[in-house]
Amino acid sequence: MATKTPIRNNVKDARWGGSPYAEMTLTTLRTISIIVSCWLGLAALLLGLSACDEKTKVYEFPLESELSWPYWPVTMRVHVLTRFVEDAENDRYWLEARIEFRDQDDDITKCYGQINLKLFVLLPSGESSEAVGSWDVNLLDPDENRIHFDVVTSTYLFKLDVTETHLAKNMELNAVFTAAGHFQFESSMDVQPKLNRGVDQGS
Repeated sequence: MATKTPIRNNVKDARWGGSPYAEMTLTTLRTISIIVSCWLGLAALLLGLSACDEKTKVYEFPLESELSWPYWPVTMRVHVLTRFVEDAENDRYWLEARIEFRDQDDDITKCYGQINLKLFVLLPSGESSEAVGSWDVNLLDPDENRIHFDVVTSTYLFKLDVTETHLAKNMELNAVFTAAGHFQFESSMDVQPKLNRGVDQGS
């Protein structure tokens, strides 16, 4: 009596060709299919996020808004770090003038306006001479404002060239700031250069 070969095995052999490489090929195709599905899902998610971004609304206050900035400076002072610097090699003097602004909470803040700096000689009588130097700086210009603001000391730093013949033992720096809102601050401080090269110390 003849032995019958199971139909199931015949079907399996016909399907896989009886080769282990065929099974590996199918496994690879399934893996690729899963990876492609994952990438398509990620792409759909990103497109969905992009669509959400496009719906974001930006609200702008009208120019005529009456909202006021509460942290405008309310005080200004010539900072104690203000000092004269000598560059002996290049025969130059300059004054490092540092100006500090504070808001209503007594926190250091920036300013927006114009500043005038004047340097005077203090006479023996106690009065000031005519200005021996005057400098105007436009802090309404954002670039100029950033250049002069020193983030380390939180002060505005101005390097003012001074002629040696104008130096004296006792001098005074005066600063006047005019804000964009037209209010003004004024501050002054006595400054003393280091006189090592025969400058008149009796002035």
